[in-house]
Amino acid sequence: MAKQLNSRFLRCMGDVVKALRDLDHSARAKQVVDVLERTVDVPPEDLERKTKNGQTIFENDVHWCRAYLVKAGYIDSSKRGVWTLTAKGRTAKIDDELISEILPNRTKGIAKYFREARNA
Repeated sequence: MAKQLNSRFLRCMGDVVKALRDLDHSARAKQVVDVLERTVDVPPEDLERKTKNGQTIFENDVHWCRAYLVKAGYIDSSKRGVWTLTAKGRTAKIDDELISEILPNRTKGIAKYFREARNA
């Protein structure tokens, strides 16, 4: 049984994949965020609060989802600014169990995780 996921951005991974499927498997970040804002129950404070960079907390969460999905091979980011589902992303059922596999040991820290993924 998979552990329950607490991070907001981890819980939206399946929604990001679904949005890309609904957008013919490829879209710009803004298009994905717009779909999610309409289809996902986003707390109003996540749409109002901003990061230092001016993004809403929700947009930031969506971008973190994408980063993890790219490193795990579900989204291709070879074209700047365009998010495209890979063959793996087109067919995968993104649930808590799969997300736990994508991030086998979150205690290692995000920087170390990305370094290891790049070197794999």
